[in-house]
Amino acid sequence: MMCWKLFKKITALLVVLLLVGFTMSCNLFGGSDSDDDDDGGGGSSGGTSELITITNPAAGAVVTTETITVSGTWSGTTPDSIDVSLEGNEVNAKIGNKTWSATFTPLTKGSKLIWVTSYDADDEEIADTTIIIDYEYSLAAEGHTVTISNISKGSHTITSGYLYAFLSKNEYGDPAYISAGEEITASTSWSSTSISIENVGDYTDGYYVEVVVLENDINSTPYKSLFIGSAGSTTISLSPNDDAVVSFNTEIALQDDDASLASLSLTDADGHAISLSPTFSSDVYDYTATVGYEEGNSVTIAATANSSYAELFCDYANDDTAGWSSLDLSSPSTINLPVGTTGIEITVEAESESENAYFIELTRGAEADADDRNGTYQCSGYDEDENENYTATYVFTNGSYTYTYTATSGNYEDNGTYSASNGVLTLSDSDNAYDLFEAGSFYPDAYKRTSGTSGIIGTWKSLVEGYGYYEMLTIESDGNFSNIEYDSSDTAIETISGTYSVSNGVLTLTIKSESGDILGVCYTKYVLLSSDDYLSIGVPVSDSSNANDGGFAKQ
Repeated sequence: MMCWKLFKKITALLVVLLLVGFTMSCNLFGGSDSDDDDDGGGGSSGGTSELITITNPAAGAVVTTETITVSGTWSGTTPDSIDVSLEGNEVNAKIGNKTWSATFTPLTKGSKLIWVTSYDADDEEIADTTIIIDYEYSLAAEGHTVTISNISKGSHTITSGYLYAFLSKNEYGDPAYISAGEEITASTSWSSTSISIENVGDYTDGYYVEVVVLENDINSTPYKSLFIGSAGSTTISLSPNDDAVVSFNTEIALQDDDASLASLSLTDADGHAISLSPTFSSDVYDYTATVGYEEGNSVTIAATANSSYAELFCDYANDDTAGWSSLDLSSPSTINLPVGTTGIEITVEAESESENAYFIELTRGAEADADDRNGTYQCSGYDEDENENYTATYVFTNGSYTYTYTATSGNYEDNGTYSASNGVLTLSDSDNAYDLFEAGSFYPDAYKRTSGTSGIIGTWKSLVEGYGYYEMLTIESDGNFSNIEYDSSDTAIETISGTYSVSNGVLTLTIKSESGDILGVCYTKYVLLSSDDYLSIGVPVSDSSNANDGGFAKQ
């Protein structure tokens, strides 16, 4: 069989090297292989094909005509409707071939926020965009100046951003009037502050008042809201008889408005990470994932919010349940997963009560598909002891296996049965071998990471255990390594150590004595698996051109 341990193989290799009088050279570590340190991560920004764009007027434009024609383009999903808002008045735009337009006659002079939103046939939002322009038609009214005079930062330390105030005609409507932005810096000192909105038109039903701190100037789209505060149901009513300057004195306390996730992960019953599609990003809200029958018996969900002020709520439901169940995500939590599709919804509620919902459609394979290891797996390598090439083949068929070893010196065949439980594949006449299938290959002997986060640097525990014996391989950032064999009582038995280097997927180990003398150099191919959580190493040899791979590729 091909089950092996790094310590045993290197020890045997050293004996061969010493017997043949091998001339050894020292290969000192000079730097990490960039292929090993780059985890290839990166989130999807999402939604780049769904766009609504304002082409006229341009952001910051000065408009001097009585009416304003707002027009633009769209791409992606064909919108069923496009709403354009100015001064809180919404107009359903005329939609053409990739174009749209709407016309307004503003009530007052001054800065105007134009807000455009496209919707599909189900009235679901597709995309939105905003700009601010300056309306300076000579015959337009000056309007009122509303001063929001009691804005409190509450318990927050706010050292950057842009402060805006705005008025809306209903509690959840688009802003009708907005103030100029006031930049906040580290030197800004306030227990409370005020800000004014100019050229506000009459509205006797009462404007709703809100303030917001944006990460950037509002014309720097897409913009991000950092803090937000509202006067709630308290409104301000304006009529032609009111003074030119009106003060709004109700206190508005700013609250954290971050309703995003910093991390989101799923782990199967074997401790493997379950891949999300697309890769997690805090601004992507819909995901799919699949897990096999056996390892999908249970799934652990872990999520953290970007803001310490935010709360997480998790609900899940599957094909076999009538309703949704709740889950506490204050720490990673585990759910039993039936066969079929389970929906997982994680809602992030900001201190301001803004919400974002992240949804995962997770599918567990059926029991008939449980033995997805069925098939033929093969690897070719070099046997240092016999000085010959070999081919090793596993064939798995519904609980039975055959193993064939073919070489010039002779062939070997074995067969038996196997069972799998919690990811550990047990052959009927061998030690346990970890059942790690990934990217179409079978890795019968692998190491699981116990420290470190990415790349080959870290501590790894062998997953092959004979009579409770195991190994701990430590690869340090300073170019040193050690491999220690332990017995079933966790007592260290034997140690090898030295220096290492990595290049093009080959790990070079220079074994040294306690006094620093070089005992030998060996080479093996390695591969990082399951998001760098596992490490597979081939049988080490003394010739780098014969470096072995530890994986069996499915045929």
